[in-house]
Amino acid sequence: MATLTLIVSTRTAPAGLAVPVRDALKRMDASMSAFKFDTIGGQLRVTMLPQWFGAWLGGVLGGLAFVLAISGLYGVVSYAVARRTREIGIRIALGAAPRDAVWLVLRQA
Repeated sequence: MATLTLIVSTRTAPAGLAVPVRDALKRMDASMSAFKFDTIGGQLRVTMLPQWFGAWLGGVLGGLAFVLAISGLYGVVSYAVARRTREIGIRIALGAAPRDAVWLVLRQA
């Protein structure tokens, strides 16, 4: 079964041309029937759907990877602080600035 694609350029609403175009096709060939009328924008949406879905899925997976990386970094830093809590407390008690204690932990992480 052969298919025919007809592209019509118009300055008016495309929905208003469906009936006249269908009638013109029937006058040309009675066996010809038009089943689907769509705009270029509609055709582009259908054509670009796989790319749009791939981009959306990539964005979701990228966001998930970002959240996992941040939670992993938080776990490593909190573990380092938990292991050295006593040492950090002693350093601050002996006169170290809190900024130096934070730098000590971040430098190791």
